[in-house]
Amino acid sequence: MSVINVTYQEKIRIESYYSVLNEIADFWSRLSRKLFVDLACKKMKRNQLKKKYISEYGILARQFNSLYCYISGLIDSRIELMNDEISDKKMRLEFLSKDIQRLTSESKEIGLTLKDLKQSDTHFKDLVKEKKQLDRNIHYKKRKLDNLQHKLIKLENDLDNGIIRVCFGTKKLFKKQFKPSGLSHSEWKQEWVNARNHMFFCIGSKDEVNGNQNCRYSGDELKLRIPRCLEKKYGQYLTIKDVDFNYGNEMMEKVTQHYGYRVNKGFKIEKIYQAVSYRFIRKRDIWYVHASLEYEAPKEVTSPYVGALGVDFNVNHLNCYHVDRFGNPINHFTLKYEMYSKSSSQIKDMLNKVAVDITNYAEINGLMVVIENLDFKHKKLYLRRQTKKYKRMLSGFPFVKYMKAIESRCLRRGVAFKYVNPRYTSKEGKKVMKRLGCSSHDAAAYKIARKGLRYK
Repeated sequence: MSVINVTYQEKIRIESYYSVLNEIADFWSRLSRKLFVDLACKKMKRNQLKKKYISEYGILARQFNSLYCYISGLIDSRIELMNDEISDKKMRLEFLSKDIQRLTSESKEIGLTLKDLKQSDTHFKDLVKEKKQLDRNIHYKKRKLDNLQHKLIKLENDLDNGIIRVCFGTKKLFKKQFKPSGLSHSEWKQEWVNARNHMFFCIGSKDEVNGNQNCRYSGDELKLRIPRCLEKKYGQYLTIKDVDFNYGNEMMEKVTQHYGYRVNKGFKIEKIYQAVSYRFIRKRDIWYVHASLEYEAPKEVTSPYVGALGVDFNVNHLNCYHVDRFGNPINHFTLKYEMYSKSSSQIKDMLNKVAVDITNYAEINGLMVVIENLDFKHKKLYLRRQTKKYKRMLSGFPFVKYMKAIESRCLRRGVAFKYVNPRYTSKEGKKVMKRLGCSSHDAAAYKIARKGLRYK
């Protein structure tokens, strides 16, 4: 059974709570940096650290678990990013070395041609200029190659030796102190401290009341557990009122109710709740709470035995083709939009609306949605050789957002969904476009739908 992860955001409207939340975030960030050093640098074990942090810093076991989950996730994500960077740099090195070989051979050919020509010949000066330009390009590309090799060696050494480099507060903001930005050092430092101390996290669990021991939601209020070291100043709990998750109210109400029972290690029956994790984040001096939970996706209400809806993604339109279970064409339509000169949030909103239209059509007709599993990382390395129009098209192609929008919507609506290999869909579509009496993009969508049903 598929699982859907959702996050609901709500603004904390009463500003009197901000001073307490600021101090908790400051305390949390200092502990998170210490724990990062203990885990990433000193390689200490979890059980050893748990006893140390509970006794020395006055936190609860569940608060340490939240801290450990955040830092271990940060370390794992950094390791994954390093692996991605290494593979990306290897691809770029391969591309650069091939490019240098090509330019070197062209330069040699021009050099041989110049030997046979006289200076008085008409093409001599043009060929000399072309050779100088080629030699200059080769020089710059060799420098770039050396820099990439140096960065690759550094990354591989870090990965082999277990060195994790993380800048809390972002590297960009740290370097800002050395650049002329109109801020004094004290102003920059305040901005830097605010960036480092902008959030804290409370992990949830199914065996805890309301799905979380550190932060409990009931009605329209949150009851936040204060760390023991701050209890004398603020008490044991902070009750945050007027918290209403407008877009996830139904799901958040289920958090307060148990949905089953289980037998624990002591052979006692205990209730099972919906686990929910809370992340408190400060943005522009305003605090927000993000509630994250997961639930089982609804049962599929559509089937490939009825038919399929193939979707071909393009820069300013989506082409959809409806085929029956035998792969015969039934209907096709186009959904238009404009992505140029739009912000990322506007593009995301447009793609979400398009995903709604596609899933609604598939749900009404009982179809499986089929899309291409797109990846343009390798193609983007060759952008310099392409035309201006192609460069613009490929650079502004939000294929990841598109795939996530449709997949997420299909999971939520119980619509069957499938990825297919994008190889040759456009070429094969051009062969049948005349027979179908449609455009090449519609024909590509037709081929995608047939691929989803395992037809040629």
